[in-house]
Amino acid sequence: LSITSIAYDTGFNDPGYFSRVFKQEFGATPQEWRELQEPELV
Repeated sequence: LSITSIAYDTGFNDPGYFSRVFKQEFGATPQEWRELQEPELV
């Protein structure tokens, strides 16, 4: 799934805002988090 799809699926109307909120909560952007969690898939 794309980050944009995840943003919309979780109720965010703005993927950029989703990314900012995600980074505030988790200390990494959604893409950075994905790479840290699944390095073999990147």
